[in-house]
Amino acid sequence: MNLYSYADHNPIRFVDPQGTFPVAGLALSGGIIVEWGIHYYLMNRAYGLFPDDPEGRKKHCYVNCMSTRIHLGNPVMATGFSVVQEVPTLVRGAVNGQFRREIRDSAGDLAADYFGQFVAYAIWRSCKEICDQCPGF
Repeated sequence: MNLYSYADHNPIRFVDPQGTFPVAGLALSGGIIVEWGIHYYLMNRAYGLFPDDPEGRKKHCYVNCMSTRIHLGNPVMATGFSVVQEVPTLVRGAVNGQFRREIRDSAGDLAADYFGQFVAYAIWRSCKEICDQCPGF
């Protein structure tokens, strides 16, 4: 039995020309689930660290700071989750006639997200300590 038939008998290329081997799909799905879990945990932790943050900017800063550090300085996942998180808010604002207010709020959230990603490189300070001084945008 040839174990590399799905890759056209070439394990170095490791491609699946007919799309019959679901490794890539399974890996992508698993990665998304793990990422969602990490961000969900960080979000819950941020709610405990910053209970007096009515606009949520410090929470956004903290989650993105920690996510960037977890991913060894690569803010791609944090950015992706930040943008995707704002989409339902904007849709809700468009439906209920509050789009201008929601877009301002989303812009402030994204500014706090990017602030958190930027300051994540200051590894000599904790994300909580840094995000305590996150501007209110």
